Amino acid sequence: MAATEFGKRGLDIKATQAALVEHEAAKPVETKEQRDQRLRKIAYWLFGATAALVAVTATLPSPDRVDASSQAQPLPTRDGWTVVSTGKITVNRPTEPQATYAVIGVARTADGKAVAMNTRYSQQSGWTYTMRAYDCENGKLFTLGSGDTFEQMQVYRPDPHWGQLIQGSSAMQVGAIACNKIGKTLSGVQ
Repeated sequence: MAATEFGKRGLDIKATQAALVEHEAAKPVETKEQRDQRLRKIAYWLFGATAALVAVTATLPSPDRVDASSQAQPLPTRDGWTVVSTGKITVNRPTEPQATYAVIGVARTADGKAVAMNTRYSQQSGWTYTMRAYDCENGKLFTLGSGDTFEQMQVYRPDPHWGQLIQGSSAMQVGAIACNKIGKTLSGVQ
């Protein structure tokens, strides 16, 4: 369209251009100093938030991280025991998502029982080390040691009697892994 047609339709190009210039001039203009100050505030906020996040995550132990000392500890054995596994085996406990269990050693006793050493970690209670003997054929367990540290577990007074394994318990799951490692199937669980 030609400029004369705008005028005929009531559209004044010059008036429209003048209004546009006036509108652009009315916008607040950010100075270089204001822009730099705004960008500095954003950068400081991002740096502070990142530093805080790194600091918090570095101090919280991760539940899927196995304590390094538990991996380095040998499975305490007695005469007639044969160590069959020393690798970490994670125990899946969907009913207890806040805790992480891992079997870190399995041995076979001279009379065919399984012995397992395992760890449990939760943010609420920290680490627990446990060593139990399992009677795979009869679904029974005997706690040989337990404690917050490997050393405490070793000086624990053993239970006086064999106990019955309960279906779905963490001890039953550890027992099933231990029995499997010595070539047996856990049965007799209640």
